[in-house]
Amino acid sequence: MRTEIKIGGYGGQGVITLGRMLTQCAVHYKKLAAVQTSAYGVAARGGSCWTEVVISDEDIDYPRVIKPDYLIIFSQDAALKYGKMIKDDGVILYDSSIVKELPTKKGITIHQIPATRICREKFKSPLYANILMLGFFVALTNVMSKKDARKLIKTTLPKHTIESNLKAFEYGHSLKIKPAVA
Repeated sequence: MRTEIKIGGYGGQGVITLGRMLTQCAVHYKKLAAVQTSAYGVAARGGSCWTEVVISDEDIDYPRVIKPDYLIIFSQDAALKYGKMIKDDGVILYDSSIVKELPTKKGITIHQIPATRICREKFKSPLYANILMLGFFVALTNVMSKKDARKLIKTTLPKHTIESNLKAFEYGHSLKIKPAVA
């Protein structure tokens, strides 16, 4: 079983943190092989960035994503760059409060989560959108358990943000958003 996840957005949105958490969970809690590859644009904060996570129950012979099973998008630029690279039966989650156009192909399951808007309204900051998206992703997939995600939030994120991140995670985990199929 090889699971490929690509996450795209801007520096400062928690894209790399989200990828790191998925990788750490696979290695430490699920005892799977996992590798993360990341890149930033010219500017770390506000510039384009992406991360790829490959998780497998076998040795990973190639560390890059070939055709993602899951695509998590936090910016319009990332949507335009990566929307069509998804696997034929893949799943896309995107922040619909930021992304207005999502080019993709037929047969893809699409979840529109207004993560940034929700975080501004509920938690008074857009900084928790990545963790809200993690909550939704955990509820949707078996890539990470809810218990393990909560443990990672408590042990890897800055102490002064843990309570708010846990609230954002729980909110995202509880969201009931009906998917669309392209």
